Amino acid sequence: MSHFLCLSAGIVRAPELKPLLQGSVCLHRPWNRWPGLREPDAVLGWGMKANTGKTSALAERLQLPFWRLEDGFISYLGHPALGDRRFSLIVDKTGIYYDARQPSDLENLLNNPQWLTPELEARSVKLIDTICTHHISKYNHELVGQWQVPADSTGKPKVLVVDQTFGDCSVSCGMANAETFTAMLVAALQENPEAEVWVKVHPDVVLGTKQGYFPFEHGHIKGVTDTRVKVLADKVNAQSLFPHFDKVYVVTSQLGFEALLHNKPVVCFGVPFYSGWGLTDDRGGCERRVQKHSLASLFAAACLLYTRYIDPETGEPCELEDVVELIALQRQYQNPQVDRLYALGFSLWKRAFVKEFAAGLAGEVVFVRHHRALQKRLAKDTGNSGLLVWGRKPLPEVGGSGGDGL
Repeated sequence: MSHFLCLSAGIVRAPELKPLLQGSVCLHRPWNRWPGLREPDAVLGWGMKANTGKTSALAERLQLPFWRLEDGFISYLGHPALGDRRFSLIVDKTGIYYDARQPSDLENLLNNPQWLTPELEARSVKLIDTICTHHISKYNHELVGQWQVPADSTGKPKVLVVDQTFGDCSVSCGMANAETFTAMLVAALQENPEAEVWVKVHPDVVLGTKQGYFPFEHGHIKGVTDTRVKVLADKVNAQSLFPHFDKVYVVTSQLGFEALLHNKPVVCFGVPFYSGWGLTDDRGGCERRVQKHSLASLFAAACLLYTRYIDPETGEPCELEDVVELIALQRQYQNPQVDRLYALGFSLWKRAFVKEFAAGLAGEVVFVRHHRALQKRLAKDTGNSGLLVWGRKPLPEVGGSGGDGL
């Protein structure tokens, strides 16, 4: 088993890293170098965070390789801000995928595609189809298909402009800055004179944990007066938005990669990992990127060769197909079968856990004590409703003006 050093207590405490790295991780201490102790394989740092400078200096001082870690492109059943643990990891021994200022293992893979086989390409095509069908993303906490096009926007062409979290390393490492976001919005308006331009707020901004590059104020972008600019700040799975939009503008956001998977034209104002390979409209370039790629080969390099996975349930190493299947099952459970589920005659102690177990079956679970209360509810119910009873209790005769599921 491999052995690694780091300066981050957070890396050491993450239990999923041991199976993902296939090795143990410990904090560097002076006694780590005592004679007789096993020589570490490498020093680990997380992406391009500020403290990685000290970590890379430690690796140089100890004459050890320095590896950078990052979350994979499909990495959480939910969201890390909600307490979820990652199930995928990128380990880069050269740089990191979002730093276009220098090479990375991913860039080297894409520049030297001798690894590409028909089998790997076919595997990628199948995975892309499954990922798009089930709207699978890096974070998978938002409900699918919840965003509705406003009535006054129906039928109008729409362009999606993607915001990012302020200070995101991928922006500066992607050779962009705050002014780049302004230029992107201006270009989206000028290049699509008949379209509505919707600015997509980052999920972390929606959750209230970070700020974005576009200053939002009372549902609008501060300082922007063009009425064609709309703000999309709903808590919604981003991939379920793509059917409503004709083109996607990004700086370096991963959402641009996901838009490519959905066959959307993507304009890049920074230099993300998926630009420069002939698949995007690039407003900035990277001379090191000399190959042309298909969507399948780009996906194969990034998601199958560059990223490693563990099963979120067992904690054991697995393939991306296993993770995708699990998320697809979760998606199925997340989609309510009825709008409202009436739970009849449940005792208080049962209510404590039944509501949690039944949450995936309906948008709302309503407990009713007896048949008369149920009849009163149904008389006012105009939605698609269902009935939940315990065990083999006889079903009551029910009726009402609504209750299509009853």
